[in-house]
Amino acid sequence: MNLSPSKKQKIVITGDDVLVEYVRRIKKEIKRLPDKLPTQVETVLNRFNSHSMWSVKLKFDVGSSKEKFLSRYKEMKTRRESFLKEDQLKAYNQGIPFDRLRI
Repeated sequence: MNLSPSKKQKIVITGDDVLVEYVRRIKKEIKRLPDKLPTQVETVLNRFNSHSMWSVKLKFDVGSSKEKFLSRYKEMKTRRESFLKEDQLKAYNQGIPFDRLRI
């Protein structure tokens, strides 16, 4: 895959792209927290996990808010990957930022 800036190609960034990146950054910070999350963080995660945007209920309704959040993140990544073309998927899995993925 050639990602040279000399080629002029359109870049498409969807709402899902932005949300996945945002949640990825939150996930990184949450993993640093102890298992017993502060009440405020627990509340926010519960609201996120049970938001109406999710068309699919969590496969398991047990576990901590942190575990549920991580499950939602995996679900988002899986959905995103199903929309990417093969070469884009390779770049995405290598950690190339969304703004460098070309369609």
